[in-house]
Amino acid sequence: MHLIDTLRYDQAMAACMLQAKLDIVLHAVTMADCVLKNDRIPHSIEGLRELMNRENLGDVLRFDLLAADPLYRAQYNAARLLSERLIVRMNWAVSLSDLLSCAEALPLEDVYEMIRRVDLAVFVSLE
Repeated sequence: MHLIDTLRYDQAMAACMLQAKLDIVLHAVTMADCVLKNDRIPHSIEGLRELMNRENLGDVLRFDLLAADPLYRAQYNAARLLSERLIVRMNWAVSLSDLLSCAEALPLEDVYEMIRRVDLAVFVSLE
């Protein structure tokens, strides 16, 4: 987090900042997909939920609440869209400048909040 805050205000480090932001977005989406099922991907698994149910660990209610929360869904969908367009498989139908504008427009604070909320759901569920 300190690195990101330092890079954010140094124009000479703009490329590093972009790479760091994309790494955080990829982490956030991957982390969420390991805990909650991605409804848009037919072969997506529920990851941690499946393990918890199989091993009779914790309570998955927090996952259900998080998955149903409109703010979380909006944060996840925005991060997922950027991930799909620019990180996982570049969308060549969209210009690079438009893809970079999409990356710039996504508030990193929203991605941090999404990560925090998934972490909290996991922590509370496994207590």
